[in-house]
This record gives sequence, structure tokens and C-alpha cells, in this order.
Amino acid sequence: MDAAAAIARPPVSEGSPTRPSAGAHSLAPAPFDKPTADVVLRTADNVVFRVRSHILLEASPILESKLASLTPVENPTAVHQSPFLSSVPPSPVSSHDPVPSVPPGPSSPWDLIPPSPIKRSPSPEYIDPRGFAGAPPEGPLTPPLQPTGTGTPRAQVRVLDLPEHSKVVEILLRICYPILNPPLDMPLADIGDTLRAAIRYEMVLPIAILGSHLIVCARDAPIPVWALACRLGLEDVARGAAEHLLAQRTLAVERDEDLRGVTSGQYFRLREFWRVQGKVDERFQLLSAPELLGRPAECCAKRTGPFLRFEELKHCDLVCCASDGLEFRVHTAVVSAASAVLRLQIPPPRIVKKICKKGSKCGHSTGRCVYTDDPCVLHLEEDGQVIGTLLELCYWGDSTLPLDISTDIFQLAPLMAAALKYKMQTVTPLLRTHWSMVARCQPLQAYLCAVKYGLTGTAAEAAKTLVQQSFDGLYDPELENTPALAYHRLVAYYNSCRAIAHELLSSTEESTPSAFRQGDKTDSVGVAVGDSATTNQATPAPSADDWFAGLVSALAVSADAHPGHVAAASDSDSVYESATSAGQWCPTCQPLARKLSRLSGTLRDMSERIAEVEFVL
Repeated sequence: MDAAAAIARPPVSEGSPTRPSAGAHSLAPAPFDKPTADVVLRTADNVVFRVRSHILLEASPILESKLASLTPVENPTAVHQSPFLSSVPPSPVSSHDPVPSVPPGPSSPWDLIPPSPIKRSPSPEYIDPRGFAGAPPEGPLTPPLQPTGTGTPRAQVRVLDLPEHSKVVEILLRICYPILNPPLDMPLADIGDTLRAAIRYEMVLPIAILGSHLIVCARDAPIPVWALACRLGLEDVARGAAEHLLAQRTLAVERDEDLRGVTSGQYFRLREFWRVQGKVDERFQLLSAPELLGRPAECCAKRTGPFLRFEELKHCDLVCCASDGLEFRVHTAVVSAASAVLRLQIPPPRIVKKICKKGSKCGHSTGRCVYTDDPCVLHLEEDGQVIGTLLELCYWGDSTLPLDISTDIFQLAPLMAAALKYKMQTVTPLLRTHWSMVARCQPLQAYLCAVKYGLTGTAAEAAKTLVQQSFDGLYDPELENTPALAYHRLVAYYNSCRAIAHELLSSTEESTPSAFRQGDKTDSVGVAVGDSATTNQATPAPSADDWFAGLVSALAVSADAHPGHVAAASDSDSVYESATSAGQWCPTCQPLARKLSRLSGTLRDMSERIAEVEFVL
């Protein structure tokens, strides 16, 4: 095959990017344009790199195997005809010009090399590069190429198509080549593309150099670098970027695009690493979850038993086919009454033309149209477990819902999604009742499942329930299957509610003595709202100001952990009960009563303002 034709031919492999036309190729800059190189790399944008095979073989075992499977392109005149092998175009020769006489060439192309003017004398210290000691042998030191009949060495190149862009390939080659390169100054997106290619080809040196450069870039952009390391699976780079976040007061994600391709589990571990200031176990990893946090297999088990009740139905005229091949013979009237969406999707009955034979007793001598007895077929996108359970609820109501489904949020979620999708007015309230009971106990799982199945309103309800519980350190294995942006939305909502609680409590705390506010927040003077602890009779009651300051401080600590719970559980009755338990009432306690009244109003405002916080998914 002609070398120039092989370089210019379009690729035929599936999945390769669309390339320009064959004539739109261009030559890479130096030093990747040397005609003596024996490998041609053609990129997705049709840029041709002439490189040395021995450098590629040492740099990448993947490229080594690819090159070994290619057949060299041999062409005696490729050195002069291919624009990639020589920068000097051939001189035009007309067909009418006389053919010049060519003297006979030497017997070997290496005879054209003039003898060296340096006289070498035999020396026992001389070591020949080919491994011979003593006098230098006569002949060339380099193994000769196969000579051609005209005395020109034959060009042998291997042409390899790469799916990467030319700027990615050039960066990788410059790192591998023993040349002086300019500093790496490129956007993070280009570094990511180059690192992704280096990982694909198992190029150890580019991975190490680009990874170290990313850690340096993390000083100015820790979140984008951490996210890039998560996408590429680089634990060391992710840890280096996370350490730059320890000095920041908040985890500020400026762009939603930075979290693209990152899981909520990775975001959770970054937040925990930042929250405990890097004081984690030596086995802690940012990119992967420990095995002990995995969900037990029985928690995700699906219903495997058959739907025996459908076998008892008679005169069925509809077959509902699930995505996994399960079929349910039901009645069109029941399905149409349960779902207005499915009513429009049910195909009409099939009509066939029946021709009566001559002389038959039916009395028809011409053809007539009749309805066939074959049931209609309705294909649905959900699996058999979801379709079968929904049809059971349509026929027999809530009593048929198994206990393992009614108490498992992960099995209720697809049922809720399908019921809302098909607008099942009777089934949806039944499922929502079970969902609400389970979501109150498992708000994080309810939120993650709602996000997974696109239940935006249900996810917002779960977020409002979650804000009443402690959020820091709360983990669920479903985080590993949820996009990080959903968890980031939940964290932002939680922080907004927490900020409201702190703002209102700080305004109340301004009337307390400053000496106490700067003291230990875990002092025994502070009594949490709702606690029924009584004051020891042997211990004198603290002053009203000190006791009130301790109460506000305890509320602030509680609001930091679960702001919604403090706002919902704190009322005037609990506040006055705490004051009574602390022995603060006497005939002259009117100033303290006014303070408690203001605090009760603050807690009511907190509950109302937190309820007004909008959750945006």
C-alpha cells in the first residue's frame, strides 16, 4: 500500500470521531514532522504526527500492542512522493522529455557513504556498539535497511488513528520526548482531556506530571480540581485538592458544571473531610466508599413470587406486557378506569373479515367483519414487579400490597413514579400514604429515591423533613448512585435554614452578658428546650441572666445540628417549663418573663421563615 495513501485514507473503525476530508490533513509542528520517523499518528482533526516508535513503546504498553498489530506500509518512492516524508516536492518531469541515462548504482546503498577520514587503529579497549571487542570491523555500524533496485532505502511506517484531538496528542508526546517544553499553561478542561488520554494509554510519566500540576492548580480552584480528579479516578489529586479546602469557611461551588460526573457519595466524603478538618482514618478515601457502608443485599431485594391472583381472572381482553417480558391478562375496563393515560394507549380491538362458505347454515353468502377473540396487547416501559403491583392495587386495593414493599422506600419509589406517570387517581393516594410514613423515618433515603425517579415535589417534602434531623455525617449507600448536584442542592437548603436559625438566635443573644457568650457552650447552666431535667436542690440556681444565656446558647448548638427540629419543637410552653425546672420564678421575675416571651416569638418566627425557604432541585 502507498504510504501517502495510507496516511490520507479515512478511518473505517466504528465509533471513531468524524474527520475532515482526506485532503484536509496537516503536519504537526516540530519535532513531530521529521521524515525519518517510523510511526504516523493521525488525530481526530486530521493532524499527522511523525514520531519514533521506540519512544511510544516505552511510554505506553497500550500503544505498543496497537503498533504490534499494524502492518508497516512499504513504498520505495514514498520518501520523495509523500508530503509527510519530505518537505521538498519532486521536480516535475514531462512525458516528452528524454529519459536521462543513469549510471549503474552501487551494489549496496550504504556504499554511497564516504569513508570516515579518521584513521582508527586496532585497540583492545575498543568496544563495538554491536558487542564485538577489539579492532573495529569493516562495514556500517547501523543495520542496513532493505535496499531497493534504485539504491534508495525503502520507507516503512505504521499509521495509527487516534480518537483524541491534536492538542491532546501533542502535549502527551512533548512530555514523553526528551526535549525542553514550555510550562503547562492551559485550561482545566484541556488538562482533563489530556489526563484522560494518558490514563487510557497507561502512560505513567504524563499521569504523574499532569497530576502534580493539578495539585498546584488546586490552590486557586480546589473544587474544580477535586471534581476533575473524581471523574478521572485520581485519589492523590483529590486528596491534595481537598486539603486546600480546609482553610475555607464554606464549601463554595460556584458553577453547577463543576459537579458534572461526580457522585453524591464523593461529595459527602469531601464535606466530611472538610468538616473534621482532615482528621480522618488512614483508610479514608475520597473517591470510593468503604465496604462496611454497603447496603445489605436483602434491603434491595425485589419481589420474586408470582402474581397468582391474575390467574383467577376470567374473560380477559387485555394483555399488559412489562419490559422484562412478564405478561398480565386483565380487563380493559378496569385499566381504563384506573388510568386515563393508559386508556388512550390501549389499542382498539382487532377486526377481521370472515367469509362464510357456500351452503353454510349461517345464511351469509358474502363476507362480514367480526371482532377477533384475541386480547389486545399493551407494552409498558416498567418491569414486571411494578406493573404487577400497580394492577393488583387497581383490582384489590391496599390490602394486596406486601409488607416488604410498603415499608421499603426503594420499592415504593418506582411505584410512586409509575402511578404519577399514568395518573392513577385511586392508586396514587394509597402509595403516598405509605411513602409518608416511611419518609418520616428515612428522609435522606426518601430524598435520594425521589431524585432518582424524578419526583421533584416528593423530594422537596423529604428535604423539609430532613432539616428537622441531624444532617452532618448522615450517610446512605444510595449516595453512590446519585449525582452530586442533587446532594449539593440539599446541603444548600440545609445551610439556608441553619443561617436563619443563627440569625434569629444571635439577635436574641445580644441581650445576654458577653462574658457568658464567650464561655464554654457545654456549661451545665445551659438546658436544652424540651428537656425535663430538674435542678439539684443542693446546687444554687444560677442568676436569671446566666441561665437565659445558657438557654440561648443551647438552642444555637441544637439549631446548628437540626434547625428545623428546634423551630418546630420550641414553643412558649417548653420555654416556660425550662424556666420552672431551673427554679427561676419568683414575684420579681418580670424581666426574665419578658425575655422568655421575646424568645418564644423568635422561635415562632424561625419556624415560619424556615417553612418559607424554597427548595430548588
